[in-house]
Amino acid sequence: QYDTDHPGRLLQRVLLGYLRRTIQGLPCDGDSIVEIAVAANPTMRDLLFGLDVATIGQLPYRS
Repeated sequence: QYDTDHPGRLLQRVLLGYLRRTIQGLPCDGDSIVEIAVAANPTMRDLLFGLDVATIGQLPYRS
């Protein structure tokens, strides 16, 4: 619901900003990271990939 009511992908930008800050805090060059593994529920996964999450809060649920 929040993502639908607030266009501009605010939740995705916040999520990616958190990941970016986490990577910058690592004791290595962030540019040397070529792959990450992410464990998340379907909503967070879809937000991370920039997919539309509007249908997640509706019946029937679709991801």
